[in-house]
Amino acid sequence: MITLLGRFALVAGGSLPASIVVKATVIAALALIGTRLARGSRAAVRHVLLAAAFGVLLLLPLASVIAPPIEIAVRTVEQESAALLPAPAGVDPAPRLSSADTRHAAIPALSRSYIPSLSTFLLFAWLAGVALSVIPMMVGLREIRALRRTGLPWREGQALVDRLAAETGMAKHVEALLHESLPGPVASGALHPAILLPENAECWEREDLHRALVHELEHVRRGDVVVHSLARVVCSLYWFHPLVWMVWRHLTLEAERACDDAVLKGSEATAYADQLVALARKLLASDRSPLLAMANRSDLAIRVGAVLNSQQRRGRAGRFAVTFASVATIFLVLAVSPLRTVSGLQSAPSNTANLAFEVASIKLNKTGSKNSQFGPRGRRFVINNWKLWTIMAEAYQLDPDQITGGPAWMRTDKYDVDAEAGGEGEHTVQQWMVMIQKLLADRFQLKFHIEKKEMAVYAIVLGKGGPKMKVSTARDGIPGIGGGFVGQHEEVPAHNATVADLAQFLQSVAMDRPVVDQTGLTGRYDFTLDWLPDSSQFGGMGGWVPKDDGTPDIYAAMQEQLGLKLERTRALVDIYVIDHIEKPSEN
Repeated sequence: MITLLGRFALVAGGSLPASIVVKATVIAALALIGTRLARGSRAAVRHVLLAAAFGVLLLLPLASVIAPPIEIAVRTVEQESAALLPAPAGVDPAPRLSSADTRHAAIPALSRSYIPSLSTFLLFAWLAGVALSVIPMMVGLREIRALRRTGLPWREGQALVDRLAAETGMAKHVEALLHESLPGPVASGALHPAILLPENAECWEREDLHRALVHELEHVRRGDVVVHSLARVVCSLYWFHPLVWMVWRHLTLEAERACDDAVLKGSEATAYADQLVALARKLLASDRSPLLAMANRSDLAIRVGAVLNSQQRRGRAGRFAVTFASVATIFLVLAVSPLRTVSGLQSAPSNTANLAFEVASIKLNKTGSKNSQFGPRGRRFVINNWKLWTIMAEAYQLDPDQITGGPAWMRTDKYDVDAEAGGEGEHTVQQWMVMIQKLLADRFQLKFHIEKKEMAVYAIVLGKGGPKMKVSTARDGIPGIGGGFVGQHEEVPAHNATVADLAQFLQSVAMDRPVVDQTGLTGRYDFTLDWLPDSSQFGGMGGWVPKDDGTPDIYAAMQEQLGLKLERTRALVDIYVIDHIEKPSEN
């Protein structure tokens, strides 16, 4: 369950708000399960349990912001199934990859948009929902205040309230007021509590009045007005969450049942059940009742059944239950609030967990040269004259515009890295990239989280007539896709590769923005893509521009040779947000 919720958080942005929603879901679910398991216990105990859950939900956002995060890596479906980008065959990757540095630096506007991002839209939607949810609560508070201000003091009722309050040991003075617009009794006020009664309460049978006042005084003694007001605030904050509203309904019901139990200590069950049925009729006949009235007409049938159930345990919660709930609330807030879901990309796959460079030299490049390198040299991996921004982009197979945050020197200072790998045999590109990821975490103290953001992309979609690629018959499951210059052309042979592999390759070497696969194709294919690069794709190669010999550009080649199209559009992509990074000590 935690893994599924973690994946939901990553889909929702992998951010702090998404993590809070996941934790709130767990807390609300535990409260509902606990209430179900405690159905044979006293209503007051179940109410304490539910109130504690609302306490956790109220403190959770603030505690999550303050507490140092403890990250839980959750691998998404895309990460588990994504194909590996293999090394380009027969070509030095340095000049082409280095061109990404200037290519992406020249188009920073792509990461900005006048169209609100998904996270911005969700923030405004949440704020609008909070406002709409708070309005009824504010109207209800104003209505109760108006009823108290216009209510008439009732001398006989006040004497009875004072006597019953003294019998229960209440120190607070509770006013007794009559109001013509009320269909039933209502308790209100925190510091200065009052019981509002219908105008015809003066004509009630003494036993009925006694039971009604005992019930409302129990609400006052228990502090239900304060507890339920805070719980209603929590419901406004989590207005979109159905489980939170379910917990709210159970909270109000258990409060009423706990007060009913107080009445049954000195009253006969059938007589009180008859009074509740009569109250139900009055509420149904009434046009409306106060918005914040605790008695819910839809719950009266459940309350009558509970009143007549002679097997039901009754009584107050007791100090132990209250203390236990308080301690549990504090423990859950401290234990759950630091947890935060992050993408599993920050951890190496299990089959590469032991990979790491044995020796690595990192130095700041001060030559001012435009020459650069990025690639393996036997057992070594050499990076010359590269900015940390683009090193991270290559290590995680990203477009540099997918990286945000971090200090300015990430995008200005250039580094030389000479790292030697241990072990035997050749390393795949995936293994090299995992080692570079570990190097970034180790030497640069790189930490980040992943969010979703809408930005300009190239989308690979099905072209007219459908795909023209040959389905691969290979069984080794290892994709091969690479590229090299053949004359003036860029020729990309692919073996056992997916369209997602092609998207990653084009993003890495040719396109000036992220490339996403929107074809829906999941198979593996063999194909060759041959196109004539334009100046924007390899503008970093000393200003070299290939000569037009009639070979199609990348857009026409995709349609003619593969049956696919490259379309400029906008889509949600992963954005890597830098949380922490440090300059390394040179060696």
